[in-house]
Amino acid sequence: MRRLLRRLNRRYGQLNSHPRDKLLAIAQAEEVSVVPVHYGREGQSMLLDDSGRWRILVNADMPETRQTWSLAHELGHYFLHRADGGIFYDSGTEHSTQERAANRFAARLLMPRSFMASLVTAETWATDIARQLGLSSEAVTYRLMALHLLTPDVRWFLEDVPF
Repeated sequence: MRRLLRRLNRRYGQLNSHPRDKLLAIAQAEEVSVVPVHYGREGQSMLLDDSGRWRILVNADMPETRQTWSLAHELGHYFLHRADGGIFYDSGTEHSTQERAANRFAARLLMPRSFMASLVTAETWATDIARQLGLSSEAVTYRLMALHLLTPDVRWFLEDVPF
């Protein structure tokens, strides 16, 4: 996965502040159609092989931060699991190995370690980083925790974040 992410970063630049346009550029370069659909607040997104043409269906009824995460997640399925063919549906659960791998891909693509480390200061709030990246506070918080980059101020802030 690291080699793939390095290749994507070299080709498209670092995905940092508001990465949605770069995610769409990656999808377009890979000839993956991104289609907004209306599933209501229940459905998330999916990647499907439509007779050799890959499509990512993104739930347009979800907040933009969630749509960005879902797009990165489904690109993860595309790059990591497309040889398996079929449909990859993000139901919001993280039980399968493939779902966990797609989540790791999305987190590493959207929030690389070195970039995240450059954002964290003693005055850092997860909401500030999330706003800068166009992602949810929850996604940023989980990534900061995974990278062991939480400062005391950020840890204090977590007490108020509902999980």
